[in-house]
Order: sequence, then C-alpha cells, then structure tokens
Amino acid sequence: MTSKSAARIDDLIRRITEVLPIMDRVSDVESKAPNPGATEAQLAAAELELGVSLPEDYRAFLAHNDGWPGMWDFQWFSLDQLTDETVQGEMASDDDPLGITGGFWVGHCRNDDLGYFLRGSADGCEFLQVTCGEPEVTSMTRALTAILENFTETAAEECAE
Repeated sequence: MTSKSAARIDDLIRRITEVLPIMDRVSDVESKAPNPGATEAQLAAAELELGVSLPEDYRAFLAHNDGWPGMWDFQWFSLDQLTDETVQGEMASDDDPLGITGGFWVGHCRNDDLGYFLRGSADGCEFLQVTCGEPEVTSMTRALTAILENFTETAAEECAE
C-alpha cells in the first residue's frame, strides 16, 4: 500500500469523523465507532479466503478501520463479515433491491438504495458502487469522498437553519 493512498484514506476518515456528531444531531440515526484496523496478517488471510487481491485504497481503509458498523446511515463490513456466508447471503437475498451477485458486499446504506461490492475481474478486483442494481466501477477513495461531501452539505444546511 502506498503511503499516498493510506494518507488520503486517513484524511477522509478524520474529516468524516469530525462531521458525524452534527449528522447524529440532525437525524434519528446514531453513529457507532469504527472497528480497530486489521493487521497485515488478517488482510492477507482474507484475500486468500476471498481469492482476490483487495484494491489498494480499500485495503488502506481496512488497515485503518476493519469495518465501521455505523458511519451514520452507512455500514462498512469487517473482514469477518466479508467472509461470512450469512452476512453475504442476507445482502444477496431475493428481495435485495440492489440485485448484484458474483462477488462480495463490502458496505451499504441502511435504506438499501446504495451498496459497495467487490468483484473479481480480468484486471484484478473491481470496487463497485451499486444503486438499484446498476453497478459502476469506483474506488474506496471516491466512495468516502462522496459520503463526506454529502455529510458536509447536510450538516451545513442544518446548521444554517
């Protein structure tokens, strides 16, 4: 993992953490603390079990936070949840509005209209954003940036009122 990827992920996490208390005040959702980071050995074992090399920036996120059960209305899965058939099965259920298969869910919005998914490809492992069954290749960095922008905009609107 390059120090640039790790530094960018660390900065995004810090900035999201700063705005979460405002998001909690303006909604009925309460954020939960992120999990401690995964070790290199845990990351390597998960990659072996999943049969993929995790994208660099997603790996940096997991090294910082091995999942985040309550980033306001988002849930980012831990390595254990990535390899847990029950968790993955619930995300891929027949009534799942996101309707995508062939990989591993890494996180989702609690209202189930947005999810993030890893899928092996000829070029390695794709990090996908899925909205109502429509996958789009993205990255963990772009996902966290979009979340931060959304949170910052919502918090600014609420503080202005």
